[in-house]
Amino acid sequence: MEKPVNSLLAELNQQVSHILEAQQFSDRLDLSELGDSNVVQELAGSFNQLLASIEQKDKQLHRSEQLFKLISQHTADLIAVVDGEGKRIYNSPSYQSVLGYAPEELIGTDSYTQIHPDDRHKVQQILDQSFASGAGEVLEYRMQHKDGHFICFESTGITLQAESGEVECLVVVAHDISKRRKAERALWDREAFLQILLDNVPQGIFWKDLNSVYRGCNKTFAVLAGLADPQEIIDKTDYDLPWAEDAAENFRELDQKIIASGQPEYHVIHYVVTANQRESWIDTNKLPLRNPDGEIIGVVGTSEDITERTKAELALRESEQRGRILSESAFEGILIQNKCRVLCVNGALLEMLGYQTDEIVGMNTLSLIAPEYRGVFWQGIIWDLEKLHEVDVFRKDGTRFTAEVRSRAIPYQGEYARVLAIRDISDRKRAELELQHANAYLNAVIDNLGDGLLVADAQGNVGRTNPALLEIFDLRREQIAGKDSCIVFGMEINNLVTKTRTAITEIFTAEIQRPDGKIIKAVATAICQAAKSGHQETCIGSVILVRDITAEKEVDQMKTDFITNVSHELRTPLTKILGFIKLINKKLEDHVFPKVIATPAVTAPDQPESKEQRKLNRSVQQVRDNLGIISGQSQHLMAIITDVLDIAQMEAGKLDWQMQPLAIEALIEQIIATKLEQIQAKGLELTQEFAPDLPLVHGDRGRLIQVMNNLLANAIKFTEDGRIIIKVTTDAVGQNVVVSIIDTGVGISSSDRNHLFLKFKQVGDVLTNKPQGTGLGLSISKQIINHHGGKIWVESQLGQGSTFSFSLPVAKISKPSKPSD
Repeated sequence: MEKPVNSLLAELNQQVSHILEAQQFSDRLDLSELGDSNVVQELAGSFNQLLASIEQKDKQLHRSEQLFKLISQHTADLIAVVDGEGKRIYNSPSYQSVLGYAPEELIGTDSYTQIHPDDRHKVQQILDQSFASGAGEVLEYRMQHKDGHFICFESTGITLQAESGEVECLVVVAHDISKRRKAERALWDREAFLQILLDNVPQGIFWKDLNSVYRGCNKTFAVLAGLADPQEIIDKTDYDLPWAEDAAENFRELDQKIIASGQPEYHVIHYVVTANQRESWIDTNKLPLRNPDGEIIGVVGTSEDITERTKAELALRESEQRGRILSESAFEGILIQNKCRVLCVNGALLEMLGYQTDEIVGMNTLSLIAPEYRGVFWQGIIWDLEKLHEVDVFRKDGTRFTAEVRSRAIPYQGEYARVLAIRDISDRKRAELELQHANAYLNAVIDNLGDGLLVADAQGNVGRTNPALLEIFDLRREQIAGKDSCIVFGMEINNLVTKTRTAITEIFTAEIQRPDGKIIKAVATAICQAAKSGHQETCIGSVILVRDITAEKEVDQMKTDFITNVSHELRTPLTKILGFIKLINKKLEDHVFPKVIATPAVTAPDQPESKEQRKLNRSVQQVRDNLGIISGQSQHLMAIITDVLDIAQMEAGKLDWQMQPLAIEALIEQIIATKLEQIQAKGLELTQEFAPDLPLVHGDRGRLIQVMNNLLANAIKFTEDGRIIIKVTTDAVGQNVVVSIIDTGVGISSSDRNHLFLKFKQVGDVLTNKPQGTGLGLSISKQIINHHGGKIWVESQLGQGSTFSFSLPVAKISKPSKPSD
């Protein structure tokens, strides 16, 4: 219907143009201006002829209009007239049946409204070009039905021009091509499906014409031929592919043989070098390709790369040979049986059971298995279960042993048999039994520990516990197994677990106040996995011992209270004793001794000193010495009492701390000044190594002086010669100041280092080599440093000196900068 409609529109356009010309001519003609009657008559005749022609044209136009109306009413195509602004001025009745709109609904509407949004720009461009050039174009686009779905159309535009040549409107004839598109898509889908089907066949498929020119192939064959796409093989011959020339010639000869004979050739093996330079064996099948009339039009074939299969077959033969060798060399017993009859065994099994080959071959396999295990063994064979079974096996002498047996079906001498691998696990079973006994013993020890035991994994989840731990925390085992230790035991226990993961070589302790009033002490350490060569140990969990120390703390508190009271009671009279000693000493020196001691040079210069006078002088000196001893021992006793009171107050939490920002180097200089005389008296060398720009620390001046005084005094006490180094640095992250006092003294053994910071513990604590002091100095120092949020430790080797170090957190404020010069 498209061509008649287009022709009609062109004819209508021509008729309208003629009528417009006649009307314009009539309007311009004025007969009154013509004077000559002959001319008038001639013009009148011409005008009548013109009017007759116009009338004839008008009839033709009316007929054409009727024909156009008849065609537009009965055509299935859409006909629309669009003005220069893109507005619809006419719509054919087919709009109702095709798009669901009555023609009058769309009059005056934008012609782009029903066009798919993705196609509007393209349609608008073509429409604008048509109005500009006066020529229409063929165009495909989608329009929306009134119910919302889209229909695909192919349209042709015809322009109607005015006398001036300008396009007044555009007549658009649109044809529904949905069915055609659907058929094309279905055809494409079938072709695509066929290609997908071919491409997914594991064998290569190809087809050639009568001249052995390739007409197509699937993806597998394209890859074999070194092509990126199957389409690339079209019009190529075997000489264009990566085969060697002799291989290509063989392929063509086989093609022509099949074409000439009409008979297929199956499993023809070719040796080729593929596109990737890989030597391959190709198994080819070729058949004649016939048309529907039965005429041969080429060949179709399949190719399969059997290189791996060929290699596998070769490897299988080699493997069988190796298998025989390995079977005889294996430590496990190997037995092949079929229908419960022994067919073959290896030497290891003969040695294991004590048989000769001719004795065991042909025996019933079940006779080798202890009766109570035969059911399980036979069931595994019947159901082809390749599982391990533990069974008792009889030796030839009637003794039995535990064996691990696994069976598998194998082809053997043209039939399926089963191969049994038999391993003597008697030693392993004994070891397992011993291990079970050891585990039972260990479990009994753990379960009967007086202390609670908690084992957590690397993620902090509860692993193993014992009854004592469950009793301390009033828990049941099933409540906590596998749960987060933080949720079950609280943050304090979880902190210990976390610390052990970050410092796997250290031991961490904590005293925890329970909500029920109990006080528990927890000691945690990491569980380390042995390191492989060149690797560090890794933490795989944590073990924590928990003890209820409520009663111990009560006893300690009673002891602390007692010591505090006694110390106070001792301190008051001792203070008075020291005061009186000073007073007595002063009185003696000022008033008594000068009168008692008579100097011969003064009283009687000419007479020698008498015996009584010498005796009196010695007595006076002895009194002086005794007073000095009394004073020194009293001061030593006062220091002991002070240390005892300090540690008692620290443990009771009653010590008054005066925390402030401090310059650590200034405190050290102050301590050195008080100890310099002792250092020089022993002939020791003192070295100070301070890092530049040390930050301030936050601490109690008096207590930090007490710590450094203790450490420096110990270094002087235990160093007979050599030197002492005082070193101050910051840690790697700059959050702590680290002070180290290094000496070249006697050093400390590893056994002594373990209890060095305990109360009343001293190195060399024996009657013959007891150092001076109470053994509280280092314990007090540790408590002071702990209170400051720091850490104190020692590094020492016996006979090689010691290094005592402690760290202090950096103060939050900065040290004031030095004024510029």
